[in-house]
Amino acid sequence: PVKMAGTSKPDPERQLMIKVKACQRLAKEALYYKKEAQDNEAKLSAMKSSGEGNAKQQEQVLEETLSMIPHSEALLKKNLEELAAMVEQQAEEEAGADGAGGEWLGAAKKLLEENGMGTDGGDDAGKAEEETTKVDDLEDGETF
Repeated sequence: PVKMAGTSKPDPERQLMIKVKACQRLAKEALYYKKEAQDNEAKLSAMKSSGEGNAKQQEQVLEETLSMIPHSEALLKKNLEELAAMVEQQAEEEAGADGAGGEWLGAAKKLLEENGMGTDGGDDAGKAEEETTKVDDLEDGETF
């Protein structure tokens, strides 16, 4: 029998590596746009105060840069959420095995932590806090 390409199950470690690298690239891109916007704002201010250069063209450059920030942040957030799901799935699968995890699992967890999306019970703590908040918002005599 001839084995067809793409019929084997993808290697989870490789998929994790790809997603980690994509998230790292997207984080760098989002940071770049923010820095570029600051640089363009400074350049525009200097142009306006000195009267030199084409301030109108610089305003357009700044607007284009500013318009890219929400897009790049949304793309990063989406990919980080996908990464978090992959980490959770892989952690569950490895809990039954030796539980050691791989190089990319550690890198993924670190990347999620750096971006405020902790993986060690962070979601559960948030849910518990939401439930407490809901109870605190009840009026006297109200039940949930």
